[in-house]
Amino acid sequence: ATVTEACASMDVGGKKVLFIIPDSTLSMPLPLLFRVLFDALHGRVAKMDYLIALGTHPPMPESAINHMLGVTAEERTGTYASVEIFNHAWRDPEALTTIGRLTEDDIEQISGGLLRESVDVTINKRVLEYDLICIVGPVFPHEVVGFSGGYKYFFPGVAGEAILDVFHWLGALITNYKINGTKDTPVRAVINKAAS
Repeated sequence: ATVTEACASMDVGGKKVLFIIPDSTLSMPLPLLFRVLFDALHGRVAKMDYLIALGTHPPMPESAINHMLGVTAEERTGTYASVEIFNHAWRDPEALTTIGRLTEDDIEQISGGLLRESVDVTINKRVLEYDLICIVGPVFPHEVVGFSGGYKYFFPGVAGEAILDVFHWLGALITNYKINGTKDTPVRAVINKAAS
């Protein structure tokens, strides 16, 4: 009821909507949400698709995607045939686009001097092909970025290799001992700056 009510008030008429969702490593009632979102928006939107925020995880095969969404292969080609579901491809330059750059000064300031390098901010170019992007996923405590969710679905979720390498390396430089259990970390600050 909550999702249906929220969708009813959304200005989505004739728009293309992309849902960014986690892979099967995070638990949530995705089968329920997939169906509820479809029922609430199908027929109102021009297009509704899903991008799996894999980060550096391997692509999910169709059978695993269907299981994660709680649908059958027949439903995917029948009821949900208009919905495309994409795996993020973090190492495929053709799947990515550059949206900005973090300078050496940015990284040095954020890291407290631990790291000084510039990096292009790349994301899956599908994100720019839609009128509305909706993150559908849980928020959990996270040992390196304080909490999962929010911008983490973009970085590392649908980001390119260079920015992924920078914040993974920064987390390693800080060390688990200092970073684990901290809500606002320099790694989270890199994610927030990349999103800006």
